[in-house]
Amino acid sequence: MAQTAQTYLKDAFDNVLSNYLRARRKPFGREAALWRVFDELFKQLEAYVNNRLTLRIKWSVGKGDWARVPWIAIADERETKTTRHGVYLVYLFREDLSGVYIALNQGIGLLMEEQGAPASRRILRERAEQLRRHIPALRTLKNAGFSIDNSIDLHTTGNLEKNYEASIVSYKLYRRGEIPNDAKLLNDLEQLLTAYDEYLQRQPFLTVHAPTLKSGGTPPQKHAELLSATQEVISYIANRGFVYAPWQIAQYITAVRTKPFLILGGVSGTGKSKLAAMVAEATGGVSKLLPVRPDWTDSSEVLGYSDLEDKFRAG
Repeated sequence: MAQTAQTYLKDAFDNVLSNYLRARRKPFGREAALWRVFDELFKQLEAYVNNRLTLRIKWSVGKGDWARVPWIAIADERETKTTRHGVYLVYLFREDLSGVYIALNQGIGLLMEEQGAPASRRILRERAEQLRRHIPALRTLKNAGFSIDNSIDLHTTGNLEKNYEASIVSYKLYRRGEIPNDAKLLNDLEQLLTAYDEYLQRQPFLTVHAPTLKSGGTPPQKHAELLSATQEVISYIANRGFVYAPWQIAQYITAVRTKPFLILGGVSGTGKSKLAAMVAEATGGVSKLLPVRPDWTDSSEVLGYSDLEDKFRAG
């Protein structure tokens, strides 16, 4: 039996929440059944907003592999043409597929590249708070069951997905098994679009920004930001249950920021590898563990070296 537009949204969300975990164990690609489900969701939502000529819809289940948190975004091209920055609407699925959120969200990609994870999360939270103060329509969303706070929980441990949580301005959760009918889903979407329209009309000036580091020295404000960011990393590692002296973490961060290569000395089992891994996790970096010989003293095996013919040999 062919499904109708009046039931497809609910059924599609139920389908994703019930089957995405299973699909993640299978090869990634357009031929996957859930790929078609997301494509149809895109078409149904596009048909609903087609009278708003500047709105564009994008979706992602990953690139090359299934995403931890798949999403469907609705953005006004006057605000942004990419999900990497700007403000837009998004459906975000929890990593454990216990529910899906509809939310007003901020793009994180460009900010993360410029500022790193701890500073970016702080900036995103402060921007979200400013938006809540400047957009009256956001406050009225509480009457429709939306939350206006920083307590969204994507049930994830991924660094990127944790950044998503910091970027949310307002949100509403649909739990698995409790997805409302299409009329309710579209009503919630319309109310969030109304708040988005008000944001676009007001375009509040966001005073929260990161200063640009200029040549000739580090300004005091930058020193304060670095101190705050380092403290966030220290707190993050402590909350994960690992014990290091704060000066050890701060010294390691300083060394990584100033040197392309460094060696941590000490006997086995003292937490050297875990320190590098935890700092990378806290800041959105990448940590890879490569075994080397006990007498290893240089970076050639890992980073590579130039041979006698001046040809670079990758590690």
